[in-house]
Amino acid sequence: MVAQRKPTSRSQVDSQLIPVIQTLFAKGRATYGVRRTGQALEKQNLPVGGGRLGRLMRAAGWVGKTKRKFEATTNAKRL
Repeated sequence: MVAQRKPTSRSQVDSQLIPVIQTLFAKGRATYGVRRTGQALEKQNLPVGGGRLGRLMRAAGWVGKTKRKFEATTNAKRL
């Protein structure tokens, strides 16, 4: 029988961060990506690196929305 390892300090901190990230993602109506989520966490005095945040968000399947390209609705040449 193999003894089970204790959870690492990194995985313990990650498990505490996931609910916080989830609430920010839901509060931002699933539009926040890694950068905006990181900025929101910094405002709450929880500095998290972009790599770690990206890894956690990818593992949970959270993807931010991208801005759409501006599309002119009128054609000025016709006027």
